[in-house]
Amino acid sequence: MPFETDKKNGFKFDASELLKTGVYPEVFDRRIPFWKTVNGVQYTEFGMRRKAGREKQHDFSAGSHTTTKPIRGIATTLEFDDKVAYIGSLDKIFSYRLSVAAVDTVGTGYTLLQTAGATTWTHGDGGTSGATDTWDSGDTVWDEGVNEAEQWSFETFGSFVVGAKGSTKPVIKKNNVNFNTYNGSKSATPTGSISGVFINASGAGYAVGETITNMTASVGSNTVDLKVTAIDGSGGVTAVEVTDFGAADYTNSTALSGGTESASGDGNLTCTVTVPNINYDKVRIFKRQGPHMLAFNYQEGGIDFPTTFSWCSADDLDDWVGSATNTAGNLQIREATGEIRCVTQLGNNLAVYTQNQMFIVSYIGLPNIFGYKPTLDGVVGAVSPSSVVAVGRMNYGLSRDGFFVTDGASSKMIGRDSGMNRFFRENASFTELGQVYAFDNSKENEVVWGVPLGSAKITKEIYYNYKTNQWGMRDSNISAYHDRGIFNEALSADTSKFYFEGTVAALADPAVSAETKAHDLNNADRIKEITALRVGKEGTGSPTVSVGFTETIDATPTYLDKDKFIVDDTFKSFPVRTAGRYIHLKVESSDSNDDWELTDMVIQGRFEGER
Repeated sequence: MPFETDKKNGFKFDASELLKTGVYPEVFDRRIPFWKTVNGVQYTEFGMRRKAGREKQHDFSAGSHTTTKPIRGIATTLEFDDKVAYIGSLDKIFSYRLSVAAVDTVGTGYTLLQTAGATTWTHGDGGTSGATDTWDSGDTVWDEGVNEAEQWSFETFGSFVVGAKGSTKPVIKKNNVNFNTYNGSKSATPTGSISGVFINASGAGYAVGETITNMTASVGSNTVDLKVTAIDGSGGVTAVEVTDFGAADYTNSTALSGGTESASGDGNLTCTVTVPNINYDKVRIFKRQGPHMLAFNYQEGGIDFPTTFSWCSADDLDDWVGSATNTAGNLQIREATGEIRCVTQLGNNLAVYTQNQMFIVSYIGLPNIFGYKPTLDGVVGAVSPSSVVAVGRMNYGLSRDGFFVTDGASSKMIGRDSGMNRFFRENASFTELGQVYAFDNSKENEVVWGVPLGSAKITKEIYYNYKTNQWGMRDSNISAYHDRGIFNEALSADTSKFYFEGTVAALADPAVSAETKAHDLNNADRIKEITALRVGKEGTGSPTVSVGFTETIDATPTYLDKDKFIVDDTFKSFPVRTAGRYIHLKVESSDSNDDWELTDMVIQGRFEGER
């Protein structure tokens, strides 16, 4: 019963199937199935529903561990007998331990670029020596494609975590709680920053929380400060936190001993430090593949390698210099016409994206270890390190042309028919696309992209249901996401807050709305008088439905208070009296605890005279 009429000019229109057709933001009304604009509603195989909110776990604007900078990366591990999230802002890294909801600062001193205009050019002032006046207050972005907003690229290796951040040296955390610079000389016996501290002799009589300061290195005059984090039955140390890594000129396998103890240990604790031979000034992306960590788009010795990737020796994050006795190496993607911008899993391989190309990197075994092949050119690409996500054996991504899906052999612009690609191109802040962050919201069968629209920061979530092929949107300032996996729920964060995604209905701004196109009910010449709507609802909350009208297809609809009603029952008919050549519907909700879903809608009325 999609559309029925009777002999008395009455009609009945079943719009239930159209409820779930998604939003079509930049398409002429006659091509739109039903919804023209939406904010905070998603479309499923059962209907349209108010999209779930997020549950705040920590506020970084208050307390002992704070930042005022946007969060741009999240990683998760299983360690310390707990589930741990690492949350990277532009200036710090924090840890969050689930069992006790405890937050700590585990990395500081970072300077990731917040926006494309974060680096400014200066000019001299009439030849005055040392003058540093900036052009137009630093608003102009002079070097397109070079000076852009940055994100953390975290990757885990068991309980170890490495982090790349684009313009400066990478960082690493092994089992010593805190992050340190991940850098050392290109040598078989490298000198550089400590990547980890491991216990040789555990001693006895130590207590958790005891500190050992100024442990002396067996080579050189450097010292390291530790805190005991775990002991055995005799007080022997089994795990330590490094509270001060000392200077960056240690030699790999240097022993640590001695130091000043704060309590009753026997003084026999000795350790060994590891130092990597990864001598990169900066790395854009880290990605794990089997027993290897891969680094993409890096700089070494002041020389950029934007289309090259390298990998560490098997199961050894400290060994990156290829030799006859290890499996480290590197490979340039010679067909790449631009820098590597994003790397994500695609089945058993890695999909590597430039701005408008795609390559497949595969493990091929000895002697070459890794190889690659070009796959797609000109039809896919990436705008940021987090703009493409893996869903099963498919990649869903965002290029400068719009949203796409690919299996590595072919691709489809999934946002074309709905007008979503055009909406993106006409509204996106293209200089700020380096901020785009996406994730697989597998709980809702959708990919979500955080996108800067008309602003220098993220302003909108655009989400695509890959089961129903429908689109939705909502206002948002979320700047980082992480798929569920180790944690039962997906994670997210903005400038100051860390959340669990989709666990509660609550949102900072709970107002949601959806508005249809202008409907002529197959006859634009006749006036339609709507007499009743029957709406089916599940879940909690009471959305308001309004019926409006226009005389032309592109006019702004008029909604009168007498033609709105609150859906407060499971399935109920509501009398209305509105008339016009084109009919519009609007659904609104503002309660923070709403989780309603509209599953059915039947519109009844009659045709009046023709124009």
